Amino acid sequence: MLYSNGHIISDYSAPNTREEYYDRTFRLVGVTFDNKDGSSRQQLLEDIKMFHGSNGYDYKKGNLRVELVKYKYENEEAIRLEVGIGRDILGNVSREDLPFILENYDFIKEVHYLDVYYGNPYGCTYTVTFKNPNYVPPAPPVEEKPAEEKPIKRTSLFSKLFKNK
Repeated sequence: MLYSNGHIISDYSAPNTREEYYDRTFRLVGVTFDNKDGSSRQQLLEDIKMFHGSNGYDYKKGNLRVELVKYKYENEEAIRLEVGIGRDILGNVSREDLPFILENYDFIKEVHYLDVYYGNPYGCTYTVTFKNPNYVPPAPPVEEKPAEEKPIKRTSLFSKLFKNK
């Protein structure tokens, strides 16, 4: 993730690492809109920031379920971020990040971190853990077998005297 003028710019390539999983952080957009049910996304973000409960959830205890959900918006694919047991919508994946997340959607392990930051209005970033499609597990260690030992030929005075000719 690159930061430029306060905006997050996505690097669209998956890492070519030896790690099985990798994290990417994205900026959530649409956080100033209200949801169709009338709930305020800004109020939801404030509740999370201030550890207030929403729909019976206590965010302070770390019981916040966070999920990226695909949906159609104006006949195009889009992804929104839902939280809590009520599946409250906090915002959407930005147009800049959407191609990367759609391409790697099946590799998402979890959305493990939300960072709600103060401002007027509140803002939010989220960190997603992806399974690395380029991951190659290390080969199991190979046990080296000791070379077979050849019997040691011993020569003594008697063996030299009675040597077959």
